Amino acid sequence: MLEDGFAPQSRLDGSYLTPGGNGADQPALELAVSILGAGESSRLNQSLVRGAEVASSVGVSTENRMGPSMFI
Repeated sequence: MLEDGFAPQSRLDGSYLTPGGNGADQPALELAVSILGAGESSRLNQSLVRGAEVASSVGVSTENRMGPSMFI
């Protein structure tokens, strides 16, 4: 974890390598992005922001490119 005396809050990032955006797994990854991190009703928002109150916001994304990509 990177600490910065001028930043009011901590930040935690995680990522996973995935096949390219043209792979068969891309639709499932995009669905996971929607379920986990899209909007206030997303699972991570409900759990971490509203439930445990350990985060002020959450975000999930996937890269859609030809070569190896990332689920962030």
